[in-house]
Amino acid sequence: MEKNVTVCGGDTHSLWRDLLIKIAYPTEYEANIAWEGEYMGDKVTEILNEYDATKVYTTKLSNENRMLVSRENINNAINQGCHFLFMAGHGYPQAWGTHPPSVFGKIWLPGPIFDPLLYRVEDVKQLSNQEKLPVAVISACSCGDFNDTADPIAWTFVEHEHGGSIASFACSTLGTLLPTTLSEKTLNGKLALGVFNAYNDGNKHVGDLWVESITRYVNDPVAMDLGSFGGVFWLNQFNLEEWILFGDPTLEINGNYQMNSSQPNKLRNLF
Repeated sequence: MEKNVTVCGGDTHSLWRDLLIKIAYPTEYEANIAWEGEYMGDKVTEILNEYDATKVYTTKLSNENRMLVSRENINNAINQGCHFLFMAGHGYPQAWGTHPPSVFGKIWLPGPIFDPLLYRVEDVKQLSNQEKLPVAVISACSCGDFNDTADPIAWTFVEHEHGGSIASFACSTLGTLLPTTLSEKTLNGKLALGVFNAYNDGNKHVGDLWVESITRYVNDPVAMDLGSFGGVFWLNQFNLEEWILFGDPTLEINGNYQMNSSQPNKLRNLF
C-alpha cells in the first residue's frame, strides 16, 4: 500500500484572536491570518511530501479534494489505512473537535451542529483498521489526560483491540497553540510538528520521535522566545512537560504497518 497520512483540522482560533496576535507580536515573526488546524495539517503534508495525504477539514465545501470533518469520515480515512494520523483542534480527555471558519460564532464539529458530539472515545472503539496501525499525533487540550480518566482518547487509540493506533502523542493538560501562522513555531504546534520533522530526518523509533520533538524545541531560540512572549515565562516548560507518548518507546516504524519482530503486536492493559 502507498504511504499515506491522514490530517484532521479546522479553524482553532477566532479571527479576532488572529488579529490581536498579528498586532501584538513583533513584525519579524510574520504572524499571518490562518485557520490553524488546517494550516498545521498542511504543514504535516509538506514535511511528509512523499506521502499521499487524506485531508479531513472543515472547509470541505470550498475544496472538493477534501473530506468534511465528521466522525464517519475520520474513521473511514483511518480504516482505509494510514501510516500517520494528525488531529489539530480542541479536546478534552475523551473527545477531539474543531471549528469551521465563521464570523457568526463558534460552531463545533464533528456535529450535529445543535448538539455536537465531537470525535469521542466511543468513535475510536468503532475503528476496524486491524493491523494497519498509524502513529497518531493529537494537537489539542487534554486528549492525553490520564489523571482524570484511565482511558483518555489518546490511550484508547493504542488500547483498541481491533485497530486504532500503534502509538500516540498527546497533551496531558491544556495544549497551548498560538493563533495565526505562528502556531507552527512554538508551544504545542512546534512539538507536534517536531514529531514529523524528526521522522522525516531519519528517526524511526517512536521514543526518539518524542525525545527529538522536545530537544529541538528547547534548542530553538525562536520557539523559546515566542513561547514566553508577554512575560508568561512558564508556558514553554508547561507545554514541554505535558507532551506525552503513549506506546512502547522502542517501537521501530518501518512503513509497512509492522513493528520490529521483537516487539509485541499491541500494548494492552498498561493502566
